Amino acid sequence: MNKAKILVVEDDKAVRNLITTTLETQNYQYHTAEKGSEALLEAVSFQPDVMLLDLGLPDMDGIEVTRRVRKVVGPDTTIIIITAYDWTTIEKSAREAGANAFLFKPVFASALYNTLLSVTGVEEAANKQEDDGVEPALSGRRVLLAEDNELNTE
Repeated sequence: MNKAKILVVEDDKAVRNLITTTLETQNYQYHTAEKGSEALLEAVSFQPDVMLLDLGLPDMDGIEVTRRVRKVVGPDTTIIIITAYDWTTIEKSAREAGANAFLFKPVFASALYNTLLSVTGVEEAANKQEDDGVEPALSGRRVLLAEDNELNTE
């Protein structure tokens, strides 16, 4: 089964490591960049299927990187903007620049996995789950969540 090639553009080392560790567990091929200028070079040489792009990079913002990437690689690369802020304030300009989707920080492995499934194909995941025949570890169990922060509860 072919996995999407992913370019991770994130200047925060901890966030970048969390994302790449998640990608490794799912056997994705990936490259990384820490700046928008590096992302442009990687987009041309690596030809990613998906770009996970931080909105706030040191040399240019993610919307400008998106705009420039679209000029050099065209519409075939799916661009997912990663932000810790409410993306609805930048959604219109990001989509006009060529962004396809958004992902919130902190980036949870499950959110990353689900976002990648939504842009690369849900059938791939469904087939994988059917093939392994293993029930999830929490199947049939009840879970108590005790949390005083609404965002964490969600």
